[in-house]
Amino acid sequence: MHALLKLAKTERSSIDEETIGFLIGPRVNAAGRLGSADPAVQLMMTSDLEEAVMLAEEIDSINKERQNLVAKIAEEAIIEVETHYPVKDNNVLVVGREGWNAGVIGIVASKLVEKYYRPAIVLSFDKEKGLAKGSARSIAGFDLFKNLSACRGILPHFGGHPMAAGMTIDLNNVDELRDRLNLLAKEQLTEEDLVPVSQIDAKITIDQINIDTIKELGLLSPYGVSNPKPKVLIEEANISTLRKIGSDKSHLKLSLEEKGTSLDGIGFGFGYLHDHISPSSKVSVIGELSINEWNNIKKPQLFVKDVAIHSWQLFDFRGLKRIEKLPGMILGDNIKWILFNEDLKDKFSAIFGDSVLLVCSEEEAEQVEMDFMHVVLIDLPPSKEMLGKLFSGKNPGRIYVHFYKENSDFFNTLPTREHFKWFYAFLSKKGPFDLKRYGDELAKYRGWTKDTIEFMSQVFFELDFVKINNGFISLEKNIPKRDLTESKTYQHKVQAFTLENELLYSSYEQLKGWFDHAIQGSVKNEEAITEWI
Repeated sequence: MHALLKLAKTERSSIDEETIGFLIGPRVNAAGRLGSADPAVQLMMTSDLEEAVMLAEEIDSINKERQNLVAKIAEEAIIEVETHYPVKDNNVLVVGREGWNAGVIGIVASKLVEKYYRPAIVLSFDKEKGLAKGSARSIAGFDLFKNLSACRGILPHFGGHPMAAGMTIDLNNVDELRDRLNLLAKEQLTEEDLVPVSQIDAKITIDQINIDTIKELGLLSPYGVSNPKPKVLIEEANISTLRKIGSDKSHLKLSLEEKGTSLDGIGFGFGYLHDHISPSSKVSVIGELSINEWNNIKKPQLFVKDVAIHSWQLFDFRGLKRIEKLPGMILGDNIKWILFNEDLKDKFSAIFGDSVLLVCSEEEAEQVEMDFMHVVLIDLPPSKEMLGKLFSGKNPGRIYVHFYKENSDFFNTLPTREHFKWFYAFLSKKGPFDLKRYGDELAKYRGWTKDTIEFMSQVFFELDFVKINNGFISLEKNIPKRDLTESKTYQHKVQAFTLENELLYSSYEQLKGWFDHAIQGSVKNEEAITEWI
């Protein structure tokens, strides 16, 4: 035990049921799962510390091999489910392959139950003997032993209890077993039975969590099947940090904040949630409390078991340079791709396919249905009014913004009234001016662009201040005063500049606030992964 504890980096003083269940037990069991249990037996019997260290390292190595094997088989089992036995058609999952190690298929069955929340049987096929050896795990409401007993005619050997079982079956009867169990499940399980439910022991706030209260909870241990570890719910907390951790980035590290108090949390296997949570979201979290000790500093910690977001979310991709990457970054199946500029349809249909919806008017925008959908705004709309019509009173689940624009007006100078006054005075003094020949020189002299000169000339022309003939611009005489805003060109320029400023170059918080106002607070609850997972 000394050798195992040292290997698991665990002090004797901190041993509890989790030490046995998650650190010692799996290592000891691994040898028997993959072959002979002799190394584990010898480890428990030896009185030689040097031999114990050697044997502990041996079974630790076997356990790592077992972990890799489980991961590989689980991946293959998931492919079997997704390809051949989708959950929409199967309330009981029965999958098998030749070569799957019979010693670990029970763990794989548990992983299928965790992922799909369906009773699962995983079988190892032996084609030489014509048999399959299986291990099963179940969910509440489906008694495995009772239902396998109803199939005993095709099960020469089976045993277990309501939640787990083992069996041997003729390969020719595997399909029949699947069909029979699915018929039984259809009679016994409702749609609600196939949605996992978390039992919460307390709804708490972060400021209620401290070392002393966690120690008090520890008095209820040891925890196990008949005495589960207390689960707490923290609602609508702010996220101060959120990142993926682990060598394969499969775990989630987060820090929650509430009224100036923070709490660190870790979610093993929840790394994928990182891409489903936007920075400004408030999260509700279910988890188990523990004490984390690092460098002799003790801090409360939450082991995350579930996460939900109860509001619409904004995901900001405005800075994405290569738009062809966008489809791979948008998550989920319920996606609506919105395009406003008809001239860009061919360009983006080549990237996003025929699913692109072209919206060219406010009337069309009002008609777009998007309740609980993931809405992607590919390009910049022609006006905020059209965007407002698109979202007003609707309930999107998520909004992804890219706001593509080929030529930005924001970084072109928007001439002020002083610009116009100087240009008018210049034309008055110089007389007819050759824009084609000397426009670049004038722009360079003033530190402007040629576009700025041409823009002001067009505004003057629309206001009847000048006439333009073959590139020569000259002032008209005795023209009454008019405001610049009467020019359509000026109006469009100001509108484009303002639109980009407020939508394309605003901060995340400003953009989120704009959408909140546009949606008018009518959004219904939308969770990070649709439901508590």
